[in-house]
Amino acid sequence: MPATAIHPKIDALFEDLHKRLGLDPHALPETPTKHGRPTVGVSEETAMKHWELHRLVDVVCSYSAMINRGRVRDRKTPLHFAGIDLAAGLGAYGYQPQRGRRQALVGSPLQLLEAVVRHGLSYRLGLFERDTDVLPLLRQNLANAIKHLGADSDRIEVVPGDFTTTAENWIRRNVRQWMIGLLIVDVNAVFDSPQLLRIAQRPELKMVDVALHIPATMLKWPERRIPPSTLEQLKGSFNKQFWQVAPSRGNYQWTWLYATNNPRMRELSERGFVAIDSPIGKARVHRLSTTTPERLRLLQSELFEPVLDL
Repeated sequence: MPATAIHPKIDALFEDLHKRLGLDPHALPETPTKHGRPTVGVSEETAMKHWELHRLVDVVCSYSAMINRGRVRDRKTPLHFAGIDLAAGLGAYGYQPQRGRRQALVGSPLQLLEAVVRHGLSYRLGLFERDTDVLPLLRQNLANAIKHLGADSDRIEVVPGDFTTTAENWIRRNVRQWMIGLLIVDVNAVFDSPQLLRIAQRPELKMVDVALHIPATMLKWPERRIPPSTLEQLKGSFNKQFWQVAPSRGNYQWTWLYATNNPRMRELSERGFVAIDSPIGKARVHRLSTTTPERLRLLQSELFEPVLDL
């Protein structure tokens, strides 16, 4: 979809989220900086990233609520929802892109909170953030949203420190194998983290879906001190049967992968996701895992179909 067609939808989404969460978009803090660089990653593609994520979060929560309504009709206990965000950030923040006007964005933790409350889920949220400058801003935004939504603060835990040392223990204490939910992984070093692969294999996450945000170019850097995991190894660690992939964005080829064990979960076509084993999905994965020269060589030998709309 052309950028000119997307911007009105992005603006409308964030305007709606600000109202639902009781946030003043003009008063949102900007991400702290260290050594002249933003602590929480922001770029020209960030608004699109959160726009894509919102549909994903909403579909998972909507379907979870539908499952629970069916269980209530069958006189069964509703399932609890586990929401886990391994790199929460500020929750909501202002950002001035190099081109265009300032944007007021709502990130993954507040999107999760708004969705579980709106869909009436019995939830437990674990929000992990390691940066000491970001933590008070996350707690401030979270407190405002909790008050406005009438959410239960006892069901929400902000966990300080690096998720690689804190997440397994939180999952062990708070998640059970019968719980449904969503794990959001938006970590730049996703391919270099053996701890993440260990977290992914936790048995408690059997019914918890995964939203995985990856920078594909990290797979392609020719010189790495430690060989990174491949995309296939990363996928294999999560033990999920069904995967979807969104179009890639920007020079770093950022994209969302969505994984579930639920065969009935519909494809997120409204955000451009396709099944990873579809022709377009295979072409997208091929693009993520190969360099431009490699693709050109394949094109020249007629081994790769160039006409797919990625």
